[in-house]
Amino acid sequence: MRTRIRYLYRSSFCKVRVLLLLPTHFILLFAIFGLMSCRLIDNRIRGSYGPNPKTDSNSDGTPDSFGFVDKNDVALSSSILSEIVPIVGINRKVNIEVLGDGNPQYRVCSDESCVEEIRTWSADPETELISESQFVQLQLTSSASNSTSTQASLKVGTVTANWKVTTSVALALSNKGTWRSLSLGVSHTCGIASNSKAYCWGKDSNGQLGENDDGDNLDEDIPVDVDTSALTPGTSFVSITGGLDHTCGLASDGKAFCWGGDGSGQLGENADGDNLDENIPVAIDISALTPGTSFISLSAGAFHTCGLASDGQAFCWGNDGNGELGENADGDNLSEYIPVLVDKSALSSGASFVAIIAGSGPHSCGLSSNGQAYCWGNDFYGQLGEDADGDNLTEIVPVAVDTSSLDPGASFVSISVGAYHTCGISSNGKAYCWGRDWYGDLGENLDGDNLNENIPVLVDTTNLIPGTSFLEISAGASHSCGLASDGMAYCWGNDNNGRLGEDADGDDLDENIPVAVNASALSPGSHFISIAAKGGRSCGLASDGRAYCWGWDGYGQLGDSEDNDNLDENIPVLVDTTALNQTPSF
Repeated sequence: MRTRIRYLYRSSFCKVRVLLLLPTHFILLFAIFGLMSCRLIDNRIRGSYGPNPKTDSNSDGTPDSFGFVDKNDVALSSSILSEIVPIVGINRKVNIEVLGDGNPQYRVCSDESCVEEIRTWSADPETELISESQFVQLQLTSSASNSTSTQASLKVGTVTANWKVTTSVALALSNKGTWRSLSLGVSHTCGIASNSKAYCWGKDSNGQLGENDDGDNLDEDIPVDVDTSALTPGTSFVSITGGLDHTCGLASDGKAFCWGGDGSGQLGENADGDNLDENIPVAIDISALTPGTSFISLSAGAFHTCGLASDGQAFCWGNDGNGELGENADGDNLSEYIPVLVDKSALSSGASFVAIIAGSGPHSCGLSSNGQAYCWGNDFYGQLGEDADGDNLTEIVPVAVDTSSLDPGASFVSISVGAYHTCGISSNGKAYCWGRDWYGDLGENLDGDNLNENIPVLVDTTNLIPGTSFLEISAGASHSCGLASDGMAYCWGNDNNGRLGEDADGDDLDENIPVAVNASALSPGSHFISIAAKGGRSCGLASDGRAYCWGWDGYGQLGDSEDNDNLDENIPVLVDTTALNQTPSF
């Protein structure tokens, strides 16, 4: 007689199913043999013949629970990194899955420093794997709209964790006393308020405040209205940029204006070369632009200005003594009184500029549509970032910034141009600087050697909260500042006048790596959403729309009082909004 029997033995490491079709008298013997064999395998897998030290359900690839902390009030259209999360509780490699809004990215890391390349999930089961005690970090691009959430989910084995980032609340146009944006000149400051008006304050020796046509050119300790008589009725400024002794702005109808010093033609208003200073905004000559196009961004530098047109063409005008206009290879370096086209022969075929920045010194930089950074002009300190051989030759057309120090596959997504150094943020959330490092401007090290760098070097993040990274960076004259993904502001370099904003004791010691800006003056629950460094001071915009400045106040450029004391400030002070509150809102 033959008997059909199904035998099952289970353990954490051994599962045996045997279908028997045997004479009845062999059944008991076979069952005992199978049980002993499986028990033996079980014990050998465990590495001993004793009790199994781990007998939970994680053997099937189920990790311990994990999660991410949602982030609120993040900047618009920014790459946001999550905290770095360890994956534990699995004894084999398991698949991961990353889904969400837009194009969420991630990286699997061998340790908590998490320096591996950010990548996009591919749904390939052979490569999308994670092991016990590895770490994982997510990256999302925040929405371009206020008060909007972007979400991602990470599935490891059978456990899923969700993560959400939400952009800051939009400031209502009817709000009084708040700001939408700030821009720093060397000795003056400007901003666009929530009432759609432009204001400037500080030094006015050349009419750079744009406040009046009577020519008194008096410095202002608090914000004053920029004159808009040259603008089309019903339009207003939507962006503003401050240079050394001049200012420029874009109006809501796409027209571009400059005002202030014009000694080198930096206002771009005429071809006759009279170069007269202007106390109120005058229209920039656009005869060189492609018909039907207009400027979509402007950047005021030392004695030159640059702008990006709507067709991706870049233009500069003003002083060209060091090739900072990037216009030609013949080396004549003549000043230009109206916009001239920036040479783009170094750009990849089909690429165009997506950003262009005039430095507060004699160089300029730009970003192309394929993520490559370019700089041109004076390279005495290596601020062009183009080579490691240290020849530091002036370049009169754009040259590619060396990216050998960036992680494989990474590229620059933003760039800031200071007086003699340059900084940028890479696509995987790392900050780099290059050029002059006399005061620790590059933020790269603790040893204080302060050596100039001819190619980008990584900004030290020792003082940042683990899991955060820089979203924004700003290069000043001899210091730099950055905004981290958690809303904390940091500065480093020269602390003369208290421009780092780190302490109230007034020691004003230089810092070779980023130190946190003192945020005690900010309203409870608010944090910085943008930061800027230029000249001997820094300023930041908070999430509640209030503006703060700190550092040098020799001309009233901090905008904090109208008592004319003009005292330097070692920590952020609130910018006065008297003029904003007196202006009817739209």
